[in-house]
This record gives sequence, C-alpha cells and structure tokens, in this order.
Amino acid sequence: MDKANKNINKQKENKKNSYQTDLFSIKQPILPKDKRIFIPSWSNEPPFIEPIITFNDIPILTLGNLTLICAGSGVGKSALMEVIASSWLMIKQFDTIGFRTKLPYEKDKILYIDSERSTRQNWISWKRTLTRAGINKPDVDERLIYINVRKYPILDRKDFINAFLNDNNDIRLILIDSIGDYLIDKNSIHDTIAIIDWLNSFNPYISVVLTLHTNPTNPKPTGHLGSYLLNKVDACLLIRKTLDKQGTREITTDFEFGKVREGKDTGNSKFMVFDDKYEMFLSTEYIPPTEGEQEQIQKQKDIDLVASLFNGMEKLKRDTLESKFIKLTGTTKNNFDYKMKDLSKKNLIISNKKHSGIWYKNIA
Repeated sequence: MDKANKNINKQKENKKNSYQTDLFSIKQPILPKDKRIFIPSWSNEPPFIEPIITFNDIPILTLGNLTLICAGSGVGKSALMEVIASSWLMIKQFDTIGFRTKLPYEKDKILYIDSERSTRQNWISWKRTLTRAGINKPDVDERLIYINVRKYPILDRKDFINAFLNDNNDIRLILIDSIGDYLIDKNSIHDTIAIIDWLNSFNPYISVVLTLHTNPTNPKPTGHLGSYLLNKVDACLLIRKTLDKQGTREITTDFEFGKVREGKDTGNSKFMVFDDKYEMFLSTEYIPPTEGEQEQIQKQKDIDLVASLFNGMEKLKRDTLESKFIKLTGTTKNNFDYKMKDLSKKNLIISNKKHSGIWYKNIA
C-alpha cells in the first residue's frame, strides 16, 4: 500500500514538473490552424509597412485597419474622401490639405463607394478627384474606381460589395461614404456588431476610411455605431465649421472624441475653404477669434437665422417653422428641436404659452 501511494505521489510530482516545464520552457507557441487568429512569437514579427494615410505627417491609417471621418451634414466629409483618393493619384504637385496616401505592393487600386449623393453629384465628385490629381479629360486613372450604391437596397449593399471585391482583388483602399447607410438602425447593437464584423472580414491587406455623421448637439460620431467605431479605428477626425463668414472648415483630431492610435491627437489641425476658381476645397490660413469675438459672431448668426426664418412675419406655426428651418439649413428634425431650444434660451424667439404651436420672433 505504501509503495502504491509512493508511486501515485511520484506520478503527481512528475505531472506537476511536466506542467512547469511546458509552461516555462516553451520557445515557440503552437500556431492555430485558423488563420484569423494571430499569436505573437519572436519568429513571426510582421514586417514594417509605411502608413497608408498620414495627416500633417502623423499616421492616421495603417495596413488592414479603419479610420473614421465625422462631421455634420454638408460640412465636407465627402470632400476629404476626394482629397485622400487624389493624393494617391497625384501626377503633379497640388494641395492635398495635409493628407498623403501611399498604397503598398503592386495591387494599388482605391474603391470609393458613395451612398449619399445623386449620380450627377457623384460624377462631379469623380471629376473633382481627378482634377485635383492633375488628370484631365480624356485621361483617366484605372487605380480609382467610383461606384454609387444609393439606389441599391440597404440590406443588400454588403453582399454587392463583397462580390465586387472578389471580382477586383487589386483593391487596397476602400472609402465608404457613409458607413451609416449600411444598417437600418445606427443605435442597434446587433446591427452595429454585424457591420464591424463585416468590415473585419475584408482581406487583411485592405484598409478602409469611413465617414459618419455626428450627433446634432455634440461632435460624437452618431449612435452605437459611432461608439463602437471609436474603439476600433486607428484615428477619428472631425470636420467642423468655423465662425468666419468665408465658410472655413477645421479638420482636426484635437476634440473630445478625437483619436490617433499611432501618434498624438492634440494640436493636429488643418483649415480649408471652398475656392470658387478651382471649384473645390483648398488649404487656408485661419486665426481663430477670441472667446468674446466668437460670442458676438454666433449671436449675429442666430439673429440672421431668425430673420431668415420669419422673413418679415411676426409669428409662425411650429410646423411651418420646422419646414423652413430644414429647407434653409439642409439638416434634420433633431437639429430643428435642438436649435429652437437654443434660440428660445437666448430669447430670440418666444413661444405662445396659450398656443404652444405658435412662435414669435424677438429681434428688432
């Protein structure tokens, strides 16, 4: 019996030592058969590859990853996508507003997918991208593929793009304008995870730039989709209007939700303004106004907005006011609700307490 116990104890000790040996003397991890799983070791360091896109010489997109550009409606997201594409096609030096695109290997095509604009607007965007790159009619560059999926059913767009990528395996950069147009509900966790999984399923040599709207009241990328993307992307850039009368835009990573995984996000900004001669956005110098000047500029903008909405009338029904606001600003009902509260708080409009559907202007 004692001998049997000694053998059992010896086996346990040997097993314990075996575990220790396996754990601490391992030199090469066992690589899984599933190629989607990566286990680092001293012998499998991936090669260094230059960033796919830089902004002000700071990497904002690396190979196989995602980057997000967010802004309100009509502020300039699509314009930046054009800049990113043209900076790769460039045959003569021109303004790229601080962006530089470089694709590795021989497979070097860009796929621009537009789901927001009409075919006419999409054609103008394609022309503007080539023009910025120094490519004029009748020349084209086969490295750029533009497709418009606006009329394609939302739930079928992913399958269409998957099939397109299978037929065009030389694409290395995809510009999706806008990723919010690929799911029914941007606040659905289920739909959001499905979109993230889809983006992660692309060929690991494909990098992706996405655009997404911001919330009506703050610069956060909208919905659960925006929240999840902030965790996944290499960088998050914001485009916002400045308070000058020239329509200057600021492109920056230096904001509450800004992010640069491969560099610093503070102090990283560039300004652009639409140039009537070239019919596109170009870089510009901009000196931000003081806090007091900003308040005065914003106050005058609010007064001008109220004057335009009421257009000589002293009072308007809420429905009429909403319709005129959306038509004038090109924004949404959510923006209208927020702006009416803001204007009311500033005492520029007053609601009728007896008839809540009537609003009065309160400006000279």
